[in-house]
Amino acid sequence: MKNTGRRLTRRSFLKGVIAGGLSLMAGGLKFHRSYSSSPITIGLQVELTGGLATYGYWHLKSARAAVDRINAEGGIGGRKVKLVHEDTETDPTTGSRKMRRLILKRGADFVIGSQHSGVCLASLPASRRFSVPYFPIGEATEITGSDGHEYVFRLNCSVEAHAEAGYRWVMKNLGPNWTVLYADYAMGQSAVEDWGSRLEASGGRIVDNIAVPQGTDDFGPYLQKVDPEKSDVLVIILYGPDALACLRRSEEMGLNNELALFGNTGSVEALDIDFSGAEGLWSITNYPRCLEGSPVELKDANRAFREMVGVSSDGRGSKGRIVDASHFWVPWEGVNLLKEAMESAGWEGNGDNSRLIEKLEGINIHGSVDYPQGSKYIRAADHQGFHSQYIQRVEDGELEIKTELSPEDSEYEPNAEL
Repeated sequence: MKNTGRRLTRRSFLKGVIAGGLSLMAGGLKFHRSYSSSPITIGLQVELTGGLATYGYWHLKSARAAVDRINAEGGIGGRKVKLVHEDTETDPTTGSRKMRRLILKRGADFVIGSQHSGVCLASLPASRRFSVPYFPIGEATEITGSDGHEYVFRLNCSVEAHAEAGYRWVMKNLGPNWTVLYADYAMGQSAVEDWGSRLEASGGRIVDNIAVPQGTDDFGPYLQKVDPEKSDVLVIILYGPDALACLRRSEEMGLNNELALFGNTGSVEALDIDFSGAEGLWSITNYPRCLEGSPVELKDANRAFREMVGVSSDGRGSKGRIVDASHFWVPWEGVNLLKEAMESAGWEGNGDNSRLIEKLEGINIHGSVDYPQGSKYIRAADHQGFHSQYIQRVEDGELEIKTELSPEDSEYEPNAEL
């Protein structure tokens, strides 16, 4: 498997400071835990309320299932795992405060989440300050780019990875002239830059970029700016209910019949797409909603994973709740990756974080029940993960996988070297 990343340039500093046993002080709390018999505490920064609550519901179920499974099998290095979580309320200010609470009050040795890129960016300083390894799920490129640091690892693809893998397919199959309607915050802003710059460098054209505030009630004024005579594709970079509202309004205005529609990973997440406005929508995803869309060699692993989390083969929970397919696997895999790296590094406390980081840098991961999304790798240079992605289409109210894009298709030049 391709892995072109370089080693960290600050490794000697990291070894000297962390392995040398330097303890960091914060408000009287000494950060040098090394309790060989105490539980290992994993924090989950999760959206349980606010605009991304549909994601948080599944992230918590996924993380709990992973921890329960590990504890049932003896824990990590013989130590039990404790999961603690805090609700970010889908708000960067609240989310960064909850990050500090997870570390300072809840004793988190590691933190997984958030899905919200703004929360992730606001939480990066706390991860560095307290030397706590952080595994954000938000997709803004800056998280493992200009704002990244040695304690941050992202297992799932960034916005730029989605763009690198997907823009050629969209140009070739849907057309080179795009109007982009995007959520006006970190994730959407990253997507506009990463998709748009690649399109134009390849001879395509951005007809217009239209910024939309989160939680917009009426997409009509924004969709009125779309000129179907100049555009081949309306690219929708929205999450959750916003994407649903946009599709419904677009159909009412007749745009769905005049140009192709293509959505980002969040455009159909946890949404019922069995309505006429969604019909024909193309989108990119990290993981198939339905078991049928999984690669043949991963079918059994995904069947077992879904059973443990409580997801049916058609992508629903016990009460019919639709799964956040593109991202709900990340907490599960994050917990399992921590177990693998900690046991390999002989991790006992945060004084061993330098060895843990070395194990994670450049790691190749193979698809299994532990990693049901599939094989992937984490680049050493910037700690960004690369995995397969899928092009899907809504047909007869169902998401049908049309094309698989390899992990290597996603790889772009690092935006920063740690």
